[in-house]
Amino acid sequence: MYGYFANNYNYLSFWSLNLTRIEAYTFEGFDNLQYLYFHGNQLNYIDANAFKGLAHLYYLDLSNNQLKTLDGSIFSNLTSLYYLDLSSNSLDYLSCDLFKGLSSLQNLYLQNNQLTTLEEYIIFNLTLLKKIYLNSNKFDDESKSGLINSFSIINNVDTVYIYIDKNALYYTLSNVQTLCGNNTKCYISCK
Repeated sequence: MYGYFANNYNYLSFWSLNLTRIEAYTFEGFDNLQYLYFHGNQLNYIDANAFKGLAHLYYLDLSNNQLKTLDGSIFSNLTSLYYLDLSSNSLDYLSCDLFKGLSSLQNLYLQNNQLTTLEEYIIFNLTLLKKIYLNSNKFDDESKSGLINSFSIINNVDTVYIYIDKNALYYTLSNVQTLCGNNTKCYISCK
């Protein structure tokens, strides 16, 4: 009986319920789930297997929580994910494998965290990426070379919008031009 009802849901919202954890296999049986919202909770832990079996998940909102770290394989099976919102958490480090397997991801929201750098190949496999929001983090001139290395490998995307304003970065025109590979049009907001 449970499997029948779970399999018929394509939208679940857990907005502002003061949840603190998402345990392993929480969504087992929700094979057709496409939209999942956890905005505005107190999440500080998500098990590496929390989203296993959600092959059709298209939209995941984990914004406005208290996440500090995420397991490197947490999103590995979400091959249909188009939209991922991790904004307004306390993330200070992202594993280079965190977005591996997200072959459909086009919108990535990482603003309002505590990020100081990006691993060089963290966005390498995001071949459909259109927008990445990094504004209001802790990037500064010392982390600029890491950002340039991260984005310079984007060569297989037609156009990408990079939002890095409200960080302590000083950019010259030559710095901005090197942010993306030669075959990609970059639109960069770095006020």
